[in-house]
Amino acid sequence: MNVRMQIDQDEAIYHLDILLGMKEQDIEFFQVGKFMAMIQDNGSFHGEDFFRWVSEKYGFESRKANYIIWFYKAAKKSGISFSQLMGNKIGWTKLTLLAPVINPSNLNDWLDLARIISVEKLKIEVKNAKKAKAA
Repeated sequence: MNVRMQIDQDEAIYHLDILLGMKEQDIEFFQVGKFMAMIQDNGSFHGEDFFRWVSEKYGFESRKANYIIWFYKAAKKSGISFSQLMGNKIGWTKLTLLAPVINPSNLNDWLDLARIISVEKLKIEVKNAKKAKAA
C-alpha cells in the first residue's frame, strides 16, 4: 500500500531551508521544486507574494523558482520519480530543458547526455527531439 503523507506549509519551508542550505552541486532540484510547489499551492502564503518571498529568503529570481516548480510538475506528470533523478548532478537550467522530452524509459539517456554537453548544445538536442516526436 502506498501511503502519502501530507505536510503543512511550515514543514515544507523547513525542508526547503535544509535543501537550499546545501552546496549548489548537491542540491536536488526535483525536491526543491516539490517543496516550492507545496508552499505555492497552499494558496495562503502568509499574505505575501510567493515569488517575492522566495527571492528575499533564498535569493532565487522568480523566473528560476518558476522553472524549478515547472520542472517538478512536468517530471511528476510524466512519471519520473525523485529516486530516478537523485544524485544526477545536473543543474536546474538543464533539467528544465529536459522536462518536455523525458519519460521513465529515456531518462537515463537524456541525463547522460546532459552531463557531457553544454546548455546550448542540449537546447539543440531537445529541439531536434521535439521535432522528431512531432513528425
